[in-house]
Amino acid sequence: MSYIIQLRRGLKANLPASAPAGEAFLTTDTHELFVGTDTGMVEIVSAAGSGNATSIAGTPVLAQAPSNGEILIFDGPSGKYVPGDPIVSGPDAPGTPPTRPPVQAGVFDGTNVQRLKGDAQGNANVNVQNFPATQPVSAASLPLPAGASTEATLAAIKAKTDNLDVALSTRTKPSDTQPISATALPLPAGAATEASLGTDGAAPPSIPGTGIRGWLRSIYDALKATLTVSVSNFPATQPVSAAALPLPAGAATEASLGTDGAAPPSIPGTGIRGWLRSIYDTLKATLTVSVSNFPATQPVSGTVTANAGTNLNTSALAVETGGNLAAAKADLDAMASAISGGVSQDNIKNWGGTAVSAPPGSGVPPAGTEVSPVVKPIQRKSQDLFSTANILASATYASAWFDSQQTGASQAVLSVLIPSSGFGSNALKFDTTDDPTQANFVSQLFTPQINIYNSFWVPIQGRFWRVRFQNGATQQTGPIIAVTTQAFPKTLNPSMGANLNDGLLQVLQSGSLTDTLNAGAWSNANFGAGAAAASAQYVSTSGPQAGANWAAIRTPVVFKPIAAVAVTAGTPVAVWTPAAGKKFRVMGYALSLSVAGSVILKDATTEILRTPLMAAGIGQPAPRMGNGILSATANNVLNADVSATGSISGFVFGTEE
Repeated sequence: MSYIIQLRRGLKANLPASAPAGEAFLTTDTHELFVGTDTGMVEIVSAAGSGNATSIAGTPVLAQAPSNGEILIFDGPSGKYVPGDPIVSGPDAPGTPPTRPPVQAGVFDGTNVQRLKGDAQGNANVNVQNFPATQPVSAASLPLPAGASTEATLAAIKAKTDNLDVALSTRTKPSDTQPISATALPLPAGAATEASLGTDGAAPPSIPGTGIRGWLRSIYDALKATLTVSVSNFPATQPVSAAALPLPAGAATEASLGTDGAAPPSIPGTGIRGWLRSIYDTLKATLTVSVSNFPATQPVSGTVTANAGTNLNTSALAVETGGNLAAAKADLDAMASAISGGVSQDNIKNWGGTAVSAPPGSGVPPAGTEVSPVVKPIQRKSQDLFSTANILASATYASAWFDSQQTGASQAVLSVLIPSSGFGSNALKFDTTDDPTQANFVSQLFTPQINIYNSFWVPIQGRFWRVRFQNGATQQTGPIIAVTTQAFPKTLNPSMGANLNDGLLQVLQSGSLTDTLNAGAWSNANFGAGAAAASAQYVSTSGPQAGANWAAIRTPVVFKPIAAVAVTAGTPVAVWTPAAGKKFRVMGYALSLSVAGSVILKDATTEILRTPLMAAGIGQPAPRMGNGILSATANNVLNADVSATGSISGFVFGTEE
């Protein structure tokens, strides 16, 4: 906890004449601060906000207004601090001998403080150490030294240099291209000479040869038969600058050209001469060419004579005048004629290694077991899986993957008999996928009853399917796991006109469905209030399994308009009051709110629907709600509430039951 300490305060006119020592008083009108001294009052801070010191550490201060630049200086004779000029040595007047030690000035020499002294006239000596040796001097008024040039003498010199510049401009400058004759210039060290280049010769030179000319002649002789180069734009005269004829860096010399050698040079070789000899030796011999993509079989034109040998039966050979080739030609001609006419017929004797069955007679339906490349639209059932193998305790049975593409099956009947208990719920799984190599797939889960024959209708949702069973702690001895697939919809009892497709039960004629539901997957079906009515549609509310719950598909017949009904948030209003003894069923709505917010529908006081947040005056239709939401209790009212006070417009619809 903090405390505020306040001084005694009031108007200055009410300030007491004395107060206990140390007690402070603040005048609220003049903003001065006083402190009591037992016998009186001492002003600490004046109205201007400054203190009025009358003594320093007990030494009195002379009550004298100071001049500009003066400070307090202790005056020994008077025993007071008096205003004084800080430039003057103590209290003495300037130019008079000091009666007391003068004010001294000191300088720091980097280590100690030294006293600054002056001369007899009071001037201080200053030692400038960084004064530059050379000073800038203005020569505007300096006298010219003897013999210095003047403007007059410079004019005469200029006239002479002008004439000299004209004469020099006509002469060759170093930057001009100079004609040079290299006739008498000495060759640089190592340069090839006419003699060292060798002679042309009439044939390849002997070894050692007659120089570069000899090798070049040899290369020419080897290449002249196939290589002709004509340069039509080669200039007759070449510009050559031979200023000093230095060899450029890396230029070949007589030594670097190497020696001819008697065989191809080693690597690193013996220079250009050695490589020229190697090229020559290679070119003068017969070149071997290797073609890597040359075809193994070549077309041959002409007459081929075949030697029959000793083991060939020449009587079986076909000839153009008859035999097998002639018969083949006749068949091909007939086929070509049929194809050209748009009709091609072929008799196939075998299909997949099995003899093809003859088609049935006219008016006779096929049995569905014929072997034929033509698949007729016969609805078939195929038992693809049947297993009675024991399943060890805590083991998993998994069948192979089956491809429904081969049979066109879209439905499967999963029939199982599990002898012993001990397994968990959803232990039986029907997996489907389009790629059995992937780890993820769709599983439909079932919990079979013990020691009875369970039958489950299963849609094949992918191309491939399989069955798995996760056993518990007890071994299953002699279980039955079987799957029969078919390519046609599930039918409960065609004679009764009741069809079941994708969870939708449709009753096509009058009569009870008691006999249409066999003891298989759809036994013990629950139709709610009573048996299924005639000529109605039903939808499963708990999935395709034994004891499934079915509900008739409703059509909304009750519509309740809501015309700008004002609703206070938290205070719902009734928008639908059903008939006596009836329950309302909300199957949809189309609502808007005059302010931004949500509309809340309640079954009496229980919230059952809430619209998404809506902008002011922007309607929100309901999503598809199927059979909707049935009120929990007859005679309950459908109330409408809002998240923000406003007016509701639109309508709700459904049925009353």
